Amino acid sequence: MTPHHPLRAGLLAACLAAPACGHEGNLEPSGATLEISVSTIGEEPDPDGYTVQIDAETARPIPQTITQANHVAPGEHSVYIGAVANNCAVEGANPRLITVSAEGSSVVIRVVCSARTGSVLVMLRTQGVLPFPSGQTIALDEVERAGIDTGTALITGVARGSHLVRLRGVPDHCTVVGNPRDVLVVPEQTSSIEFPVVCVAQHGTLEVDIEETGPSNANGYFIQIGGGRTYRLPGAGSIGITNVTAGPQQVGLVNLPSNCAVEGANPATVNILAGGWQRFTFKVLCN
Repeated sequence: MTPHHPLRAGLLAACLAAPACGHEGNLEPSGATLEISVSTIGEEPDPDGYTVQIDAETARPIPQTITQANHVAPGEHSVYIGAVANNCAVEGANPRLITVSAEGSSVVIRVVCSARTGSVLVMLRTQGVLPFPSGQTIALDEVERAGIDTGTALITGVARGSHLVRLRGVPDHCTVVGNPRDVLVVPEQTSSIEFPVVCVAQHGTLEVDIEETGPSNANGYFIQIGGGRTYRLPGAGSIGITNVTAGPQQVGLVNLPSNCAVEGANPATVNILAGGWQRFTFKVLCN
């Protein structure tokens, strides 16, 4: 980082009686000279300078020019730098002890400043099927920064300016309105952004009707969906099957007795409506 605004509070000097120091009389200055230099480095330096306090004296401002202050006696003294901005910090001990010799001493104190940052609060506003699926994350400028399973995420330490916020990991049955979107970050403030998320059902209900022609099938009927679970219907009639995965599904009658046959395709393809109800009829001829 390139140094910015070196501040010099130097020559906290002997100034008891010299006319240039605003005192009457002709006494020679006495005491030792303590020269203090304060330099600031970093991206956003403190704009209005600092204060310096020596021992128990009253703190005084350090302007951005050389200044003179009272003399100090040889020996150990405490130097404290105050009025430091929130995004800056004094490097090393503050206050610090300085040993001043009779010939005078000097000290350089560095203040390191970082760029002031803000925060981004991201919220989800969900509609539709609950619970909302987990596993979503928030990316800031295409860099993943936080999970948002709870519906909110706070991202701190964000530089000032405009940033791109994207909700990632949204399942196929959900739609995000305005993704990604821009957010303006102001230092030391929290900017809020909300993503409306609409989810549709992943499952539906299938009603299977069986119509018989001829003698009844004493064994009943076994309905299989998607080559998986089988449901039994004691005889001709209807059965409602819930929680069937939405989309095209293969629905068939299995284990039919040899004297019975299905009219039409078996299995047949049935399109299950997400969050809805679908009806399908098998016509069975037994002899």
